[in-house]
Amino acid sequence: MRRNQKRSIAARFTARLIAALTFVGIRHTAVARDFDPALVARAKAEGRLTLYSTFSGNQLHAAIKKGYEDLFGIPVDMLMARSSEVYERVRVEVAAGRSSGDVMLQGEASTQRMASDGLVQTTNGFTGAARLAVGDPAYRIAAPAFINGYGLMVNANLVRSEDEPKSWLDLLDAKWTGKMLADDMRALGSGGMFFAVTVEKLGIDYQKKLAAQKLVFGRDIGADQLRVARGEFPLRFPQSLSNMRDLKGLPLRFAIPKEGLPYIRIDAAIIKGSTRPNAAHLFAEYMLAPQTQNMLAGFGLVPVIKGAVNAPDRETSELVSRARDNLMGTFRPDIQEAMLALAKETYK
Repeated sequence: MRRNQKRSIAARFTARLIAALTFVGIRHTAVARDFDPALVARAKAEGRLTLYSTFSGNQLHAAIKKGYEDLFGIPVDMLMARSSEVYERVRVEVAAGRSSGDVMLQGEASTQRMASDGLVQTTNGFTGAARLAVGDPAYRIAAPAFINGYGLMVNANLVRSEDEPKSWLDLLDAKWTGKMLADDMRALGSGGMFFAVTVEKLGIDYQKKLAAQKLVFGRDIGADQLRVARGEFPLRFPQSLSNMRDLKGLPLRFAIPKEGLPYIRIDAAIIKGSTRPNAAHLFAEYMLAPQTQNMLAGFGLVPVIKGAVNAPDRETSELVSRARDNLMGTFRPDIQEAMLALAKETYK
């Protein structure tokens, strides 16, 4: 990639980040009054918050961090890792009785699994849950935060739009054999979610045939996306819609197959044994606030609260609305372990 192109992309990234941070910071003092003042006071007294997140996106996390810090004056430390890595870290911390983390952002299925394993702190519920338009807010272990849809990443220099897959079934075409980069389906994360959803919707035979396509698995999402941009692979899946917003300017397209987008709902949950449970609870309420939900939509994420998508610009609002209307299915907590075992058997 030429130097001037890199500078151009970096400039666009910087401009978009500034716009997002400005958007989330608007009227933060007034917005802070929408939260329970007693909870805010207790959170402030705890003085800090540590967030573990399994969702990728440095710009997104910078905006989330700045929004929370601006609203409440509470510094946020962050760790981003895969679901399996966060699970093991929290398990060790809880077992040792020394939890360093306070709150997690991760998939609904993984959150409920961790709750079953005694790694999540239960609550009396979340005030912001009254705004929810998706999911079942009855359980009190987490607050839904946002939805991310997963489609296909296509290298525009290598694949003409008329030749790109129009269905998930098109990935079985012999012309794609050995040419597809995929998130590892044998691990927690987007790959494991894609495996479970497609088995449920398209059948296990689909995955067996896909395994014969000689997929190349990756676990570094950022690096894998750039491998497609450089032309090492013409296709990558499942590709996060929100990550595509960070890759503008590169020769990449996002394709929505006719069956729809497998998706992950990301929840905010308080880690068992957190020494700052009030700051963690306040963070979950912050994620459900309308202003935060609008900011998230600006990153290509589907809001979980009622009302129209209201991202900072029309183009993004329309893109997110399209994703919301084409959701295929998600990773159900009750089948997570069985599906991971089946994926390991299918992709030996």
